[in-house]
Amino acid sequence: MKNKILITGTGRNGTSILMQLFTHLGMDTGFTPEEADRRLQNRANAGLEITDLTQDIRIHKAPHFALTIEEDITNHIVDHVIIPIRKLEHSAKSRARRGRKLGGMIGGSRTYEQQEIFNAKILYNLIEILEKNGIHYTIIHFPTFIYDIELLYEKLRWLFEEYDITKSTYIEKMNNIVDTNKLHFI
Repeated sequence: MKNKILITGTGRNGTSILMQLFTHLGMDTGFTPEEADRRLQNRANAGLEITDLTQDIRIHKAPHFALTIEEDITNHIVDHVIIPIRKLEHSAKSRARRGRKLGGMIGGSRTYEQQEIFNAKILYNLIEILEKNGIHYTIIHFPTFIYDIELLYEKLRWLFEEYDITKSTYIEKMNNIVDTNKLHFI
């Protein structure tokens, strides 16, 4: 069984873009590039979750890992957690805009305000548990990592080096994948 890299947080923060990018770069995400592209052709621009950590895949992504992180690190070897974040109100508003549909409100939230509080608790608890257990993590700001194209490479250089991905290859794939017209910042 492969050691795990988890991508998690509140969701609606560019996690699917990361999975699509990592897939196109040939990283072990459990998806082919064609499958990743097809799965993201939906109105929520969300998906690419493989939540079953018993699958022999290196990189998994799901917002709910933030809620199950203690169990996940107890039952699996988690090398690193990547946590995309954005302005708290924007994350909550993005979920509230979707309502109860895919990519919408979670945690029993029924209002934007409840979602904002729930999101804050998710992030705090996630970071506290990772720190307490000595699990490495990287926090990446969305949408900054979209517009400052070198930021993501520098923050995750260790991962790109693990897969022998040069900066020029990364930049080429990032430019091919990111469609800023699909991004919602609020």
